[in-house]
This record gives sequence, structure tokens and C-alpha cells, in this order.
Amino acid sequence: MEVVAAWEKVSACRMLNAEVRCAVELWCYAPRKLTAGACVDRLSLALSLNDSRDERVQEAQEEMSKELWKEIDDKRDRGK
Repeated sequence: MEVVAAWEKVSACRMLNAEVRCAVELWCYAPRKLTAGACVDRLSLALSLNDSRDERVQEAQEEMSKELWKEIDDKRDRGK
């Protein structure tokens, strides 16, 4: 995969600034296709939080996922 090879060239195993922490994720799809705004879509956000061990993050992720599935089910029901 050419994109992964390019990413590996610029990635580092250490933080550049101990005061600012962030995570960079490489997704196998274009998340902009799922949103109309400048923020990540809820599905991509929920999936990116799946491995969190923080109980608060897990609870928020579960709530967000339930709301998302409810919206999907509502849209599907209206289409019938």
C-alpha cells in the first residue's frame, strides 16, 4: 500500500511535544464522504473510540452509537 509506506516514513514513535498529545489514525476510507461539515462523522468517531479503556469514553461511545443506530432505523422505517 503506497499510502502506508509514505506514512511510515514520516511517523515517529516518540512525542515531539510532551505538553500536546494527539493520535493520528490512518483510515481505509474517506470519512469526508460521510459528513457535510468540518468535523468527523459520528460513525467514524465511534469506531475510533472502540478500543478506549476509559469508562467515560466507553459510555459516551455507546450512547453515540445507540443514537446513530436509532437514526438509521428511523430512516429505514420511513423508506418502507
